[in-house]
Amino acid sequence: MLESPGRVFQLNGATIRYPDIGLVYLVADTANPQNFNHLRAAWASPETVVCHASSWTPTSRFADIVCATEWIAHLSQRALKERTPGNRALKETAESFERFLSAPETYPLKTPSGKVELFSKTIADFGYQDCGGHPA
Repeated sequence: MLESPGRVFQLNGATIRYPDIGLVYLVADTANPQNFNHLRAAWASPETVVCHASSWTPTSRFADIVCATEWIAHLSQRALKERTPGNRALKETAESFERFLSAPETYPLKTPSGKVELFSKTIADFGYQDCGGHPA
């Protein structure tokens, strides 16, 4: 499907056309593809591939964005034990996210929507050709 957007095929007596996929969001993929060149070609078709994984998989390696919350939390906890000037900001950020996760309406993030945003209209409105409003 990713390699042939717009291709027409038959399914259960109906004629269907593959969509042109712009964003792929994949969660907890631990599959090990047999052909990495095929995977690389397929992942080149969408504008953005987001992979939410707890480990470094072949799929996450070729993704544009990898959300790996488990190891980030581990690194943050480890960093907070060290006494450095950046720890205060790190601790405040961690506490802010904890509040947001517990009650998003009460503790919104400092974004226009108050939520985690994958697209920024502000950045998109800058009109930069090499920096759109979303990760690419």
